[in-house]
Amino acid sequence: MFTQTNMPSGRALLAASSVAVLLGLTGCGSGVDSAVLAKRTQYLRTEEPAGATSFADARQTLDEKPSVVLVGRISAGDQEPFVQGQAAFTLTDAFGDAAHGGDGGHDPANCPFCKRRASQPESKAIVQFLDEQGKVVPIDARELFDLKPNQVVVIEGEATVDPLNVMFVAAKAMHVRP
Repeated sequence: MFTQTNMPSGRALLAASSVAVLLGLTGCGSGVDSAVLAKRTQYLRTEEPAGATSFADARQTLDEKPSVVLVGRISAGDQEPFVQGQAAFTLTDAFGDAAHGGDGGHDPANCPFCKRRASQPESKAIVQFLDEQGKVVPIDARELFDLKPNQVVVIEGEATVDPLNVMFVAAKAMHVRP
């Protein structure tokens, strides 16, 4: 039986429950490396950033406003969307996916409209998660964020378009849609 002298204080209970919550949030015991978890929590957001635009609209305003919020599908058409060993992937504009009426049976990999859109350079972006030195984080995005092809994500970052008309996004944050 607990008495007042051996009963945990409210402060001790709060500390113990806080540690338990943090361990649960960071995936302790999940088999994921602690360095990967630290980077994951740095970039991954549970809430979707507001103000998403289409890739075309973002491209038109990059000179005045390089900060972007883009909704995209991890896809590169017939090519592998992920860069092996790096936190980088190809994203196809998914802002217009509502045109499918939210059909749960929609398969973007076999949809002629989605395939045609994915083949257009202005509908693509290369997303890179950079470290403090400005280099791409050397952890495969599939491992870092548990990503798979055709997932829809919302990326917040700074965009540029190179001379070959390729849009690059230095991602600051990402939300993965369910």
